[in-house]
Order: sequence, then C-alpha cells, then structure tokens
Amino acid sequence: MSFRLIASSWCKAKPSKLKLALEKFLSQREGNSVCSKQQIFYSTERTYNGMMRTPQKVLTLKAADAIANHAIDAVKTLINPTPVVVTVLDSSGSVLVQKRMDGCIGKAYSNFSYTKACTCINLQTSSRQFREKYTKAGEAPGFTQAGTMVSTMNGELLPIAGGVLIRERGNEEGLSTILGAVGISGASADEDEYLALVGTKNAFNIPLDSEDDGVIITFPPKHSCTTLKE
Repeated sequence: MSFRLIASSWCKAKPSKLKLALEKFLSQREGNSVCSKQQIFYSTERTYNGMMRTPQKVLTLKAADAIANHAIDAVKTLINPTPVVVTVLDSSGSVLVQKRMDGCIGKAYSNFSYTKACTCINLQTSSRQFREKYTKAGEAPGFTQAGTMVSTMNGELLPIAGGVLIRERGNEEGLSTILGAVGISGASADEDEYLALVGTKNAFNIPLDSEDDGVIITFPPKHSCTTLKE
C-alpha cells in the first residue's frame, strides 16, 4: 500500500485540521517528484475559425513545478548557499511557475530570473550562449550589438548565464520542439545555470553528467559551476 493510501485512510478518523495539514504535506512532498515522460508534456489541438491546427507539445504545470522544486533543493549543494528565484516558462514565453526563496531580494531577482528564461525562448538557445556569442571576443562591436538587441527587445534579453532552454529531441530529420525554459537568479551566474540544469534534469530523471535521455535536451547540456560541495 502506498504512503498516500495509508495517509488517506488514517485521515478519515482524524480531525479536519489535522487532515488538511497532512494533505498539505503530501502536496509539498509530491512537488519534488520525478516526472514520467507522460507527465512532461501533453499535446493540444487548437482551433482557429473552425480550422484545426497542428497539435503542439506543451510543458505541464506538474513538470514546471518539479523543475522549480528540484532547483531550490539543489541550492544546499553550493559551497555558499544563496537564496534564488526560479522561473519556468512554456514555449510561448508565458510563466508557468515562479518561486522565490525566503531571504531572496524580490523584484530585482524575480525580473532577472524571468528575463534569463525569456532570452532562451526568444533566441532558442541558452542565456550563456547569447553572452558568449557577442561578448566573448571582448570587442566593442559585439557589446554594441548585444546592447542593441536588449534594447530592441524591451529588456526581454539578458546576456548572463542562468537561463536554460528545454527541448524535446527531434525526429529523424533533426527537428526538435521547444518545450520551455528555466531562468534562475540570486547566486553567481555559473551557480544559477547549474541550479537550472539540476532542476530540469532531476525533474526528468536525467543524470547530471548526461547530455540527454533520448527525449529531453537542455541547452547548455552541462554546467560550468566550480563552487559545489564535495
């Protein structure tokens, strides 16, 4: 018999307040679960003026919540644990989940977290890649172009690591589907990116040192963080 079934049976004979407290605990406990492939996304068929559109793969709320919870849980693996904000977007750039840890600066890091995830959706790559593409060489034209792009997009681009793109592996022609993105802010850029990757891969039961599991692909595939507890 599962833990939930035992708990549910036990609750029937207990006062309502105790039952509500236990149900809240169960809900929080399940929020840190591992998502099966069926729980990662679902297909929707959208209509427009009576015409059917091609079914689309959509990241689920359950998956987004699991990503955020696993990312927050991974903060304890940093040498200097720092409270962060986690934002998970769907493929359209709409917020599915945003969570701010106790002690984390509210508006600033919430906006940074959201914008890192937006960068991934808008450019279809990681926020680190956006930074490196235009600033790695250290030449003025690259910085100018990056700044112009940020301005043109009304601040919905941020050339700082911490945004991770989530894709479904493509078909034989190599085409893949963007499922969503994760943005984290509050720690260092490398740590933010590490937490986003840990959150995503743990939610989908993908080993951290593996590039993908045959279904889900992250960009970047691996982290660059060097400030982890041994």
